[in-house]
Amino acid sequence: MNIGTVSAASIAGMAFSLIVSVGLPVALFIYGWKKLGARVSSFFIGCAVFYLVARVIEPMVHSFMLSATGDKITGNIVLLAIYGGLVAAVFEEGGRLIAMKSFIKELDLDNAFMYGAGHGGFEAILLIATTMFSNILNSLLINNGWMAESLASLDAETALSTFNTISLLWTTPSIDFFFSGIERALAMTLHICLSILVFWSIRRNNKRYLLMAYAGHFLVDAVAVLTQGYATVAVTELVTAIMTGALVMLTVRICKEENAPDDAGAPPMDFHFNPDV
Repeated sequence: MNIGTVSAASIAGMAFSLIVSVGLPVALFIYGWKKLGARVSSFFIGCAVFYLVARVIEPMVHSFMLSATGDKITGNIVLLAIYGGLVAAVFEEGGRLIAMKSFIKELDLDNAFMYGAGHGGFEAILLIATTMFSNILNSLLINNGWMAESLASLDAETALSTFNTISLLWTTPSIDFFFSGIERALAMTLHICLSILVFWSIRRNNKRYLLMAYAGHFLVDAVAVLTQGYATVAVTELVTAIMTGALVMLTVRICKEENAPDDAGAPPMDFHFNPDV
């Protein structure tokens, strides 16, 4: 086994994604708490619902469905994209709707923002920050020669399995590590927008906004899977950025319309979040 060297650019990419995945959730939390005056509990409800839905319920559904269908779904990129997008949209938006109706006190636009920051922020910390922290430590061990000594102490099968895993650290293009942080920033933005759409669906009793949230989540996830199957990481992130940007513009427009004075000149309801900030 020929252990390579992890480039400085790759380590920089890992550090960048680690900082984004921790720093952005913290910044959003502070902004929602101090600037908007949203409840701290809304952030942590978002965290809890993400974990329950995405880390407990969805894996159970995947285990059942994929074992029942064999490779019919996993062997077809189009079916996999549709299936993955549907499961994520149905359960995460369903969890968002139930949480906002049942657990968030004083549900307003600010607390919807805070909920979305918690949902997307905890996802970033759990999925990317922990991985990048581990990658940086392993990269340092590799570059200092300590990993080779560790592999030598393992049995052949375990050593080969470990080598195949860590080899990604020096074979993966450096730019891909940067894209992990960018992808998380887009995902956090997406979850904030979806949370605001669900909020408006509850506040205005408008199912159209709820359908927008389901459709937006489904489309972004499904298209991401499709582009990953046929294009580079850069193209995938570009497409995701375009779709997320479109959802941001839609959400901002809805916020402006719903906050506008009515025809009689009455002021808008007391929502503090300014989508132009």
